[in-house]
Amino acid sequence: PAINPDCYKKFANPYAASSYDAALSSPFAVLVPKSHAAVSKAVQLVKRLGGKKVVAQSGGHQYSGKSTGGADTVVIAMQAFDDISIDGSVASVGVGVFLTNLSQALADHEVAVPHGECPYVNVGGHAQTGGYGHITSNFGLFLDYIFSFLAVRVDGRIIRVCRPGVPTLRCTPSLSQADNDELFAAVLGGGPGSFVITLQYHLDLIEDSTLEAHGITQVSFYNRKSMEQLLKDMQVITQSISNNDGSVPDNVDFFLTVAKESLRWRAPKVIVLELATTKPKQNAGGLKLEKDYIEGVAKRAWDKLWPHEKLPNLIRGHTDDKLSQIAHQGVRDLAKNNGREFLEPYKKRVQGFVGAMTDEFITGYLKIIDDLFANKNMNLVIQMMTTGGAHQSKAGTGTGL
Repeated sequence: PAINPDCYKKFANPYAASSYDAALSSPFAVLVPKSHAAVSKAVQLVKRLGGKKVVAQSGGHQYSGKSTGGADTVVIAMQAFDDISIDGSVASVGVGVFLTNLSQALADHEVAVPHGECPYVNVGGHAQTGGYGHITSNFGLFLDYIFSFLAVRVDGRIIRVCRPGVPTLRCTPSLSQADNDELFAAVLGGGPGSFVITLQYHLDLIEDSTLEAHGITQVSFYNRKSMEQLLKDMQVITQSISNNDGSVPDNVDFFLTVAKESLRWRAPKVIVLELATTKPKQNAGGLKLEKDYIEGVAKRAWDKLWPHEKLPNLIRGHTDDKLSQIAHQGVRDLAKNNGREFLEPYKKRVQGFVGAMTDEFITGYLKIIDDLFANKNMNLVIQMMTTGGAHQSKAGTGTGL
């Protein structure tokens, strides 16, 4: 029997519980440590039990249910590790920190890193699956800014793991250099397994004071002509990146969302357009070219709308001129629903492609949206983003997306 049934239910039944068999959300036990030493003891306890798997859960938003388990699993819930410490351009962040809290803290200090948009995704799992977001073309992934982390190994030892190439004066690894480098890549390589239980990440931050930035958020009721125009503009960007011809500024992020009956927008069908561009302040050219470009994209989509489709509570071209605010603006405000777009069972799919978007893709994509909108028994959120661009062109840095 559970010592605390409510606690067990909370951590045993995470985000994916609505969509998977109940047996997959019925772990043998849930442990909720409150200190690094307690995590170490929890791991050693599970080893002594024998025959049980350990699953670390930072926020429980693993969409295929891998942050819980069945009767052969012990969940170690890490939500208590919600500390955030920011000192200049460096931050230490516990794995149990909500993205919405991290984003707000960074904005308050006028610093930023790339991150996702789901408010109650926690940092622990987010980092280990990359950390895609609204400024990926300019700055890469969340994990690109982690220079070290603390973790617990299977033997209970607490270790520090450093990004390969970081000077030892800044970060001294607990393991041999070869083992350290291999473990860093294993933990932050986007894999499905848990090689260690991470405790805390240490991040390099991007300071607002070093950049010029401009971001636009534009929301409207869904209009097929407006959506087609946005896809054509996104196609032009993908062609420019694929051909590397500079026809479109490479420091432009383009993030596009289509939603039907989303709990966030409280509207039947919406298009959400998010655009951002940045450049180092020392660049003499400034951002005029890029600002004009993204303003043009937003205006072309806006001009395709009928008057009644322009939501009255919107400022056309809601803008921010600080990177930290642009990043924070992208985090959804779904406080009442634990960060969920929908409460019903779901299917989630991620697809990516290399190369320019084709006319056939645009035609097929619009038909998919038409068909899904016509299905009265199905809600949806579809999101598209560009990668490559400025971050990719920085040779030898980050993921090279």
